[in-house]
Amino acid sequence: MGTLYDMHCHLGFAANAAEAAAIAYRARVAALSCTVTPEEFARWGTANVGTGRQSTPPLAREASERSISDPAVVWGLGLHPWYVVEDWGAQVAAFEALAPRAAAFGELGLDFSARHQGTAEAQVAAFERLLHAIADEAKRRATPPLLSLHAVRSADTVLELLRKTGALDTCRVVFHWFSGSGEELLATRDAGCYFSVGPHMLTSRRGRAYGAQIPAERLLLETDEPPEGAVMNGEAWRAQLEDALQQLAALRHTDAAELQQAIAKTSRELLGVL
Repeated sequence: MGTLYDMHCHLGFAANAAEAAAIAYRARVAALSCTVTPEEFARWGTANVGTGRQSTPPLAREASERSISDPAVVWGLGLHPWYVVEDWGAQVAAFEALAPRAAAFGELGLDFSARHQGTAEAQVAAFERLLHAIADEAKRRATPPLLSLHAVRSADTVLELLRKTGALDTCRVVFHWFSGSGEELLATRDAGCYFSVGPHMLTSRRGRAYGAQIPAERLLLETDEPPEGAVMNGEAWRAQLEDALQQLAALRHTDAAELQQAIAKTSRELLGVL
């Protein structure tokens, strides 16, 4: 099996994050590594993505002679809803300053679960401002940027804000680990969005049902790993992606190799890897 694409992970959380590109290369994995704050992106992403204004996003490489088709890490600029503070102005200003340097955006979104309901108002206000900044930046690019979203008990509001700000029309939008209702799944699908699915999502009955329903051309793999402070291991990373792929193939009653090819094609297009 060739390159596998992890379209939502958090390599900056790893104790050995500085080795992320080399680990990805050896494991034959390409990835969208999402950050949760502008500070995290400034630490890991800006060293690798350059201006972010090119039609093909710059990629982190193990060696300068690597071709663009080789496995790579693309770092997303994010402000995760769990990290949004009540006085969020400085966070959003930092995000806006870094936006021109980002090849992709994520993780950002909304979380209206009981644990995070207390910051819901701040989340919405910050998220709307972030989407405006992303939409404005996207208009200056030849290729729509990739946007990976968190939407817990909030998919309808997230979709509404995507439309309101113009980000839905100017970005290629991915809902990661989708957990909304069936009606919300249909609405986001009909809006042209993509969905990244991994082992965590597939542990639930709803997640498995959605994994079987998402159109093949909108389906992506993810791990949402590693945990903060963990040591990243390439073999274990690839095994998680292979596990998700095998589960999805079984749920969809299709050949895993054929599904992998379809997912890889979509992932390459979204990452800008030709």
